[in-house]
Amino acid sequence: MAALSSNRNLLVLCYSLDWHWVLSYEFLNHENKLGVSYDVLNLSYVGEIGPRKLIKNIVGGSKLQRTILKNWKAKEILVSKHRYNWPWNNSRLNFRTIKSRVVNLESAQEAFNTIVERAGSLKPDTESHSKIIRQEITAREKIRSALSSIDLCDYDRVVTVNGRFTKNAVVVSWAKGNNSPTKLIEFGSSATKFEIYESSPQSMEEIESKINEYWNSADEVVREFEANSYLNKIIKNSGLSEIDWRNSMKPGEAPKKGTKKICTFFSSTELEYIGVGDPIPNENFQNQVAAFKALVNLLDKEDWDIYLRMHPNNPKNKIQGAESFIWDEFKGFGHIKIIPSDSNVDSLELGRVSDLIVSFGSNIAMEFVARGISNVLTLGPAPWNKLLPKLYKPDLNSLSNYIKYGDEEINIRDIYPWAYFVSTFGTDFEIFNFNAKKSKWSF
Repeated sequence: MAALSSNRNLLVLCYSLDWHWVLSYEFLNHENKLGVSYDVLNLSYVGEIGPRKLIKNIVGGSKLQRTILKNWKAKEILVSKHRYNWPWNNSRLNFRTIKSRVVNLESAQEAFNTIVERAGSLKPDTESHSKIIRQEITAREKIRSALSSIDLCDYDRVVTVNGRFTKNAVVVSWAKGNNSPTKLIEFGSSATKFEIYESSPQSMEEIESKINEYWNSADEVVREFEANSYLNKIIKNSGLSEIDWRNSMKPGEAPKKGTKKICTFFSSTELEYIGVGDPIPNENFQNQVAAFKALVNLLDKEDWDIYLRMHPNNPKNKIQGAESFIWDEFKGFGHIKIIPSDSNVDSLELGRVSDLIVSFGSNIAMEFVARGISNVLTLGPAPWNKLLPKLYKPDLNSLSNYIKYGDEEINIRDIYPWAYFVSTFGTDFEIFNFNAKKSKWSF
């Protein structure tokens, strides 16, 4: 390993993806203007397998990355000696540390989240997904090896991107194991903003804190205008996400309402975020399946029809409907209707005709609240829970009381702090532009 300088902060680049480099470069540019200096440890190709990665490694990365390196003249770039130690000898991974066929969080540790997302399965196994598991475990071990030669006593903090991807997660674990504070870089409210997290971009507690901080520090007139404008965008179906979640839906399409009341549970996707959120108190619902089961047990089937609206498919994903099996135990009940991910049922229309709307933490809850609908319960962690405490029912007791007595009124202005945050948060890029059509950044 190259000799380390005396700087007190370290940024670790873990992947050769352009967006990781863009976020890192914008962050360092911002920190340099504040007088904060960083060493940069480039581990982009450590543990990466495949001829394409090898070729990119040899040529020095993408065009954008090569340009960044040329402009990084003032930075001390630390490149691991293991960079060119290509792991062909690991093509057949020894699974001794994975005792059962099904891979779980404990056995895969930092690699589990990425394995699940890449496999498109909440139950990855060593047969069907052996290649993916091999690649991620190899990357984990190589990063651990490369980091072992760094003395963190030379640094005050460690920074990397996001924190949930395998190699980034190893960096976070390594820093915490050495009692070194970490910062995580993630996009802000757009592709040309970045935000810094102390805990995790997936931490609802930290996001709630940021919502409060942004709201309290903003000009009163500006924050009201921005929040109201964003909620109006949601109502026009152009807010919340750049992904067209309604791609397969038919506007206005919803099941006909019979004589019974309707409760609709909107499920969330777990593939990206399994195992990376805040710990949930033991007395609360631990996941959306447990929450839905409690709801089913509380609602009298003679009075209620229950619709389970599975999370719509992301049209950009190759793997579709990968999480449907988690709802198998609820099939066959006459009063429970499971609406599949690719259904043309209009989620907004389904919510409109429902007497009760429930989710574990799906963003669609805010789409209904923005439209003035107040019968919208959240049963799990979500960044708006402190703003709508009357609609947050995280355990059996609070949910049961609502079913018996509930009818909570809300004011749309209650979610203004959330709307202001999600529409404005982050520090603006100063160097890179973003081409939305090509989904690429450039100087």
